Amino acid sequence: MVLTDERFAGKLPLFGGLDGARFRKPVTPGDQLKLKLELVKLKAGTAKMRGVATVDDQLVAEADLMAAVVDRRPQ
Repeated sequence: MVLTDERFAGKLPLFGGLDGARFRKPVTPGDQLKLKLELVKLKAGTAKMRGVATVDDQLVAEADLMAAVVDRRPQ
């Protein structure tokens, strides 16, 4: 999601943190877990997203996620 912004083309997003995580219902093997993220803030080298996870259209988890966007190391 973050890399679709042309300012961050060729960069590497790194997981930076998780806030407000809530696990509402158990998820079992065989469930189809759908993840949806909404970009809340994108500036400089950081991104904040709000995410929810559902199974059969029922909320099973939610959290705010943070990412740092850094230069890739030369190969």
